[in-house]
Amino acid sequence: MGREWTYRLRDTNDPEERLEDAALFKALYDASDGMVKPATGNSEADFGVRGNRFRHSFSLAYWNDRAFLRHCGRRFETTLFDGLQGRVESFHALGHDVYIKSGFDKFFNAVVNQGESVADVVGDMAYSFIDSPVPLMVQELVDFTFEHRFFVIGREVVTWSPAAYTLTPIDYPVPHGVAWRKQADMNSEPWNGLDAMVALARQIAKEMETDSAVIDLGMIGDTPACVEFNPFHAGQVGLFACDVRALATAVLASLMENG
Repeated sequence: MGREWTYRLRDTNDPEERLEDAALFKALYDASDGMVKPATGNSEADFGVRGNRFRHSFSLAYWNDRAFLRHCGRRFETTLFDGLQGRVESFHALGHDVYIKSGFDKFFNAVVNQGESVADVVGDMAYSFIDSPVPLMVQELVDFTFEHRFFVIGREVVTWSPAAYTLTPIDYPVPHGVAWRKQADMNSEPWNGLDAMVALARQIAKEMETDSAVIDLGMIGDTPACVEFNPFHAGQVGLFACDVRALATAVLASLMENG
């Protein structure tokens, strides 16, 4: 391949995260014929922790992406903090409980039930939002079931997995017909919605603004819908029981094609 890359493994005590990280490194090592090597010292690496190759920004503004909005399956709006209470009240007036989430990744989320105000649930966190230019997502609270994670590289759905934290790449392939109703809650009843979910993931991959992302989908009743997008990093991403070898091959192929 003409050059070497480095991968910095995570220092974590979480067994699932450690296994996922090691599995992706091993898959990249194998797919590159040993050209991806462990990072040493404190310098930045190409992949993994502080990796700077195949890295999108830490935040992916999917709330503006028409593909997400077209396929999210629920009432969904964004607002700055000064408009949050008014938006919540409009949802409540329609009989909806509200799920609010910060545009900063993994920063803040909360449910505002009917009869509650924003102040009841946000509290002192309001000071983090008052002057922030990053919007808050305001959405109808729905019950997503059978959540799955899809990995898209170059607008191609490369692999996917039920979104259960107990799963890792050593569980691939997950037996056909077995899915997880909610994260970390196994449900072994037959379920026939995966084909429709895969078809939706491929449709979103064609329509979305970014060409690579991690797409989380779930079922609202009997209909597949998009939960959220996440930026794809080669490392520091929840892999669950995806086909890590297919993912590594796609990552390296994209790097060779796009530099």
